[in-house]
Amino acid sequence: MLYYTGVSRASAKIIDDQVKSTSSEDGSALEGLHQVKMLTYEMKECLLRSDIDGMADLFHQSWLAKNPLLPLSPRHLSTQLKTGY
Repeated sequence: MLYYTGVSRASAKIIDDQVKSTSSEDGSALEGLHQVKMLTYEMKECLLRSDIDGMADLFHQSWLAKNPLLPLSPRHLSTQLKTGY
């Protein structure tokens, strides 16, 4: 799912930061990626059942799992996700 935040970022920098975070000692970023992968299988099942509420919950879980990968999560995006706009 794509969501326009109104903020431009260089994707190469984001990918570099993610690669660095997955190499960290604590392993939380890598675990987050594994969790996102598992959530995609659940998302597929929700799509096949037309379970929109389930998809919404899984997108939220995916966002939470990705947060350790982001050096600085945009605060305005977190607020938009909580309020719906």
